[in-house]
Amino acid sequence: MIKLRKLLWLGFGILLVGGACRQEEEYSDGDLTEITCVMLEIRNEIGVEAGDSNYVFGFVSDVVRTDSLIYVVDFAKAHIAVYDNRGAFVRYIGGRGSGPGEFTAPVKLLLSGDKLLVQDVNGLLMLSRQGEQLSYILQHEGNVPRQHVLVDDTTFCVAWHEFILDDEPLIRPFIGIYDISGAKIAELWSDIIKIPVAPKDNNDALNTLLFGHYFASDGKGHIYLHQRHTHEYRILCYNREGELCNEIVKDCELVRKTEEEIALEKQYVEDMLQGWGTSNVIQWVYEPDEYREPIGGLWVNGDGNLWVLDGSERTPTFDVWSVPEGEILYRAVLPVDIPLGDFITFYITPHCSDIAAVYEDMNMVQKVLLIDLIH
Repeated sequence: MIKLRKLLWLGFGILLVGGACRQEEEYSDGDLTEITCVMLEIRNEIGVEAGDSNYVFGFVSDVVRTDSLIYVVDFAKAHIAVYDNRGAFVRYIGGRGSGPGEFTAPVKLLLSGDKLLVQDVNGLLMLSRQGEQLSYILQHEGNVPRQHVLVDDTTFCVAWHEFILDDEPLIRPFIGIYDISGAKIAELWSDIIKIPVAPKDNNDALNTLLFGHYFASDGKGHIYLHQRHTHEYRILCYNREGELCNEIVKDCELVRKTEEEIALEKQYVEDMLQGWGTSNVIQWVYEPDEYREPIGGLWVNGDGNLWVLDGSERTPTFDVWSVPEGEILYRAVLPVDIPLGDFITFYITPHCSDIAAVYEDMNMVQKVLLIDLIH
């Protein structure tokens, strides 16, 4: 069960095995340019293993940090815990139930003006900041979108899939843009997977369905999309109508994973599949890529800059780009020494220039880290 819970969010975090920071390096984004390396620092943390229940997490599935508040979505406890910017508990939003403003198991939170968009396992709800339910936007009844970002105050983007039960059953994974009423505006990408999946296609199907893309938004109408498993550092920029506007490309060298990294990844993915009970659709066998992915995640922070997690580095390292221009600004590094097998997941939002992360140890004890850029 430990591995299952970690792998549900593997696409947004990294397993850490330590490493060193280089203060300066030669960097190429088309032209050879010397890029400054700046430090990130853990300034505070929220969470305890035992004690005050307001600080004991069941399973954190999302964190949204603003300049004044930190919202922590607890999937297991079916509520959102709110803390001030020093980490002191303020209040809860929601709770387990089927009534207005209650959740079955909340997965994701988006802030839209003075509204909260909460992705529960049964659908997407709109709440006031006080927790009053205002509307039910989308129903998905367990077919939960895997990623979810706010494009602007009236539009959001999700990675989702649908089942097509014709003569030949199919799964159609797609990335769609919707308005706040739940009407689809456009699709950025889609694919077709025949089910049951043939053994020779199993790995490709898993990668397409579960680990297909990273994407982020600045909340002002731009979406940034990276297709995984291509060994390319390439990010496409779209507008809210789904039109391609720009792309960011960087040359990078492939870094081979260690045998231990491959074994851990294989075990995590297979534990996740077994927990989901997908053996009648896709097999429980997964063979990880032997190379680390050049990009390990995308986010836009409160300064409007695109943060790109360098998947080839063992120490958490981000390329920070100005967008939509696509100019590299600096590299940001969190100099941490975390044992192999522990897990860190980053949460960066357009609501704050600083970032948050969830650190989970091998005993599944989680803490929310408040991480600031050292200016």
